[in-house]
Amino acid sequence: MQREIISIFILHICLAISLNPKVDVCVVGGGVSGLSTALELRQRGRSVVVLSRDLAQSATRAAGGMLAPQSERLEAGPLLDLCVEARAEWPKWAESSLGTNAPSIRAVGGFISPCSSASDPIASWTPVASAGPAEWLDGTALAAMEPCLSGGRAQMFGGWWYPLDCSVDPIETHLALYQACEQAGIIIRTGVEVAGLDLTSKSCDAVRLSDGSRIHAGHICLANGAWLRSLLPVPIYPQKGQMLRLERKSGANAPPPPDRVIYANGCYLIPRGNDLIVGATVEDSDSPHADIRGVSQLLDSALSLCPGLASWSLADAWAGLRPNTLDSNPILGPTRWQNLWVAGGYWRNGILLAPRAARLVVDAMDGKYDNYYLDAFRWDRFFQARTPESSRFIVNRSPPSSSDNNQDQGGYESIVGRDQDTMADARRMNRATLFQKYPESIVEEHQAVQQNKDEGGYEAILGRAEDTMAEARRANRATLFGTASIPHPTTNVKQEIPEPNPLPLTDFKMWKALPDGSPGEQIFYQKPPPELRIGKTAADEICELQTPIVNSPSALPDKSLASDKAKVAEADRLYESIRQRRQHSSSSTSFSSS
Repeated sequence: MQREIISIFILHICLAISLNPKVDVCVVGGGVSGLSTALELRQRGRSVVVLSRDLAQSATRAAGGMLAPQSERLEAGPLLDLCVEARAEWPKWAESSLGTNAPSIRAVGGFISPCSSASDPIASWTPVASAGPAEWLDGTALAAMEPCLSGGRAQMFGGWWYPLDCSVDPIETHLALYQACEQAGIIIRTGVEVAGLDLTSKSCDAVRLSDGSRIHAGHICLANGAWLRSLLPVPIYPQKGQMLRLERKSGANAPPPPDRVIYANGCYLIPRGNDLIVGATVEDSDSPHADIRGVSQLLDSALSLCPGLASWSLADAWAGLRPNTLDSNPILGPTRWQNLWVAGGYWRNGILLAPRAARLVVDAMDGKYDNYYLDAFRWDRFFQARTPESSRFIVNRSPPSSSDNNQDQGGYESIVGRDQDTMADARRMNRATLFQKYPESIVEEHQAVQQNKDEGGYEAILGRAEDTMAEARRANRATLFGTASIPHPTTNVKQEIPEPNPLPLTDFKMWKALPDGSPGEQIFYQKPPPELRIGKTAADEICELQTPIVNSPSALPDKSLASDKAKVAEADRLYESIRQRRQHSSSSTSFSSS
C-alpha cells in the first residue's frame, strides 16, 4: 500500500513536470517579433516555449510587409540606421533561417513615392543620404515609369524613387516562421492567456497564466505587441490600421496593377500577383475590425492615385493593431529585472525589424550589449537614464544613482540636471514657505538676500560679481540714448547723489495765510537763474492763437496780490470779465472760420 502511494505521488510529480517544464527562455507573443526571437534563441542552443493567445490577432497578419525605411521617411538616427541594416540583412536571414519556406522578396524596381503638389510632405522631404540612393522624378518621368498614375490626382507634381526598398508577403512570412520554429523544436502554445508576471525585486520568477498555472524559465522575453503594457509599465498603445485587397477579374476591362509599390502620403498600393493591397489607415483605436469609414477612405485615396482602379473589385477588408510607443521607436533589451527582456513597439516596421531586433536582444542575453541601439531603445527611456555612458545621456544632466533602489529618487535634481545634494536648501526653503517654519540658517541667509536684493542689478539676476557688468550697462545706455558718453558710477566708487534742484522754472512767490484764508505778508521770493529760464515754446504760440485778447500770462491780474477781501472780490470780477471776453472772441473766430 505504501509503495502504491509513493508511486502515485511520483506519477503526479512527473505529470506536473511534463505539463509545465522549466525551459531556458519563455517568449510571450506569437507574432513575427516573438517567433523571430524564439528562433534566434533556439539556433543558439536554448530551449524555448512560445505563449500566444491567438496567432490570428497578431499585427503581423495585418501588415503590409514593407521592407522600406526610405519610403517611410524616417529621420536620421538609430531607428533609421537599424531599419537600413535590417533591410540589408533580411534576404540572407530568410534564406538561412526559413529555408525553402522563405517568402519571396518583391524588389521590382524599388518603391515610388508620388506627390500631387509642391505643398505635399513628400515634395518637401529630403532623403537621408546614408539610407541609400534616392532619385527625384518630375511628373512626366513618374507617369512614364508607372502609367497607372497618369490622370491620377489631376497631374502628379513628381516623386521620389527608392530603388532599394522592397516588400514581402506578411502572411507567408508568418507561416514560414511558425514552421521553422516547430522544426527547430520550439514549443508553441496557442490559446494561452497570460495573466501576469511573478516579479521580485531583482528577477521574474514565472509567467502566470489565466488558468492559475505558471511557466518557469531562466529568461522571459515579452514580445506581445500592443498588449505589452498589460505586463510591463511601458507606454505602448494599439494603433489601428485598416487595409483592403482589390481584385482584377479576368476578362474585365480593367487596367493592370502598377509594376512596383506606390507609397504616397496617407496611402500605399502593393501589387501581389493580379491583386492589389491598399493600405493603411492610422487610427487611435483598439478595435480589430474594418469599418465603412476606413474602407471608404482607402478607396478614395486609391482612386485619386490611380483612377483606373474604379473597375476593380473589392475582395477583402481587414484591420490590425500596430504596437506604437510615445516616440514611435521600438523597445528592446533588458529591464530592471535581470532575467526579463523586451522586444516590441515596432509600429509600422514589424516585418522589417523583427529578425534584426531579435539578434540584438539575444546578443544582450549572451552578454554582447549594443550600446548604440539598446540605449536608444531601452524600456526606461520614458523615465530617466541609468548610466552616463547611455547614448541618450544629455550634457548638463546629472547621472542618476548607480543603485537601482535610488533610480526613482532624483526629485528636483533629475528635472533640472543637478547633483542630488545641491538643492537641499531649496527644498527646505520651499517647505518653510509652505509651513511657515524657517530654520535659523535659512532665515539668516534669506535676510542677507533680502538686504542685497536691490543692489545687484544685472549681476544679481545672472549670478555675477557686482562690478562685472558696468560695460554692459554703458552699452545699453548708449543704445537707448544714442551716446556712449553718459557717465555711470560703478559699484566700486561711492558717488554723492545731489539733491534735487529747488529752483522753479518761473518766478516763485509765497505769502503767509491769514486765519480767514486770505493771503498775508510776502515771506519768500526768488527768481530762477538765467540758464534755467524757459523761453517761448510751441505750446505758448498755440495759446496765443487761441486767445488773441489776453495773449500772455502776465496780462492776467495776479489774484494772489490782494491783501484783503475787497481786493480779492475785485480780482474775481476782473477774472470773470476776462473769461467772458475770451469766450466771445473764441466764438467769433469759430464763426468766421466756418
